[in-house]
Amino acid sequence: MKTTLQGFGINVDLNHFDQYSIGVMTDTIQAIRAQWVRLEICSRKYAHPEQISGLILFAKKCQELKIPIVGLFSDFVPLTFKNLFFPEIEHRPIMSRLSEYEEFVKKILVHATPHIDHWEIWNEQNSKRFWIQEPSPEEYMVLLRRVTKLIKSKQKNATIIFGGIFGNDITPTFSFNYEKILISKQYIQRAISAGAMNLVEYVAFHPYVRDCHISVRTGKEIYTSIIQRIEETIAQYPKLPLIVSEIGVSPLLNLRVKAQEIAEVYQKLIHYSNTSNIPLCIYTLSDQHGKFYSSFNPERNFGFLDFDLRPKPLLNEYLKLL
Repeated sequence: MKTTLQGFGINVDLNHFDQYSIGVMTDTIQAIRAQWVRLEICSRKYAHPEQISGLILFAKKCQELKIPIVGLFSDFVPLTFKNLFFPEIEHRPIMSRLSEYEEFVKKILVHATPHIDHWEIWNEQNSKRFWIQEPSPEEYMVLLRRVTKLIKSKQKNATIIFGGIFGNDITPTFSFNYEKILISKQYIQRAISAGAMNLVEYVAFHPYVRDCHISVRTGKEIYTSIIQRIEETIAQYPKLPLIVSEIGVSPLLNLRVKAQEIAEVYQKLIHYSNTSNIPLCIYTLSDQHGKFYSSFNPERNFGFLDFDLRPKPLLNEYLKLL
């Protein structure tokens, strides 16, 4: 039976596929009392059977624990200067390989549909980083229709989620020439005009502010900024079923915000989620490998666990608040 998403979710990108590691991850998910999981599914990572077996092992374990999974169909693109401005150097646009990508989706669905019945279609498609070429809501609708059709052919009652846009599509996250990087105005509205609400049950967004990555502001100030982005979205789209499918704060370049303050921000965000009935997913369970990022890149340091699944100060501080 399909479970309605509610409350606190945690983002998971599997980098270890053995039974012990999966046990560590699911134990941590239970310890932090996450109510659902957003599971990243990248076509490059899951090109081999052993990785798919690990994904299904994780999904089965979550199913046993009655933790719903949102399967995120989107390819991983590390946040680097090159990928922000010139992602086409190393990545192919999804629109140039749709038929190939559909075959990947079919392969995943064969294994995953007994265990996953919520699906988010792409990630931050309003950014050049993930869309690879100039973002286009109209092109995204082509992807959304085709992947949704495949999912529904295998799973009639599946929940489809409009991929989480970067920011809130109202207030620019960055002040510098953002239209060349992020389409921050009316992306959702343009997709709605193209028929998005005939396909999806949730519309996702990521209410990041600059201070989530680099800041000298306090935790309270960062929390207030994030809530402002969320409430702007509610005001702009009062009738939409909204979900925050990703939000987090990195301590690496936040000079006044350490693990304790971030844990407190997360507790406040989860409380807001519960009172507003907007599901909210924290980024992320474990860090990405340093090989993707320089030592000064805040994207490598959002996790409750490090890349090797060892507890970080954030986890210890968060558990104190429970």
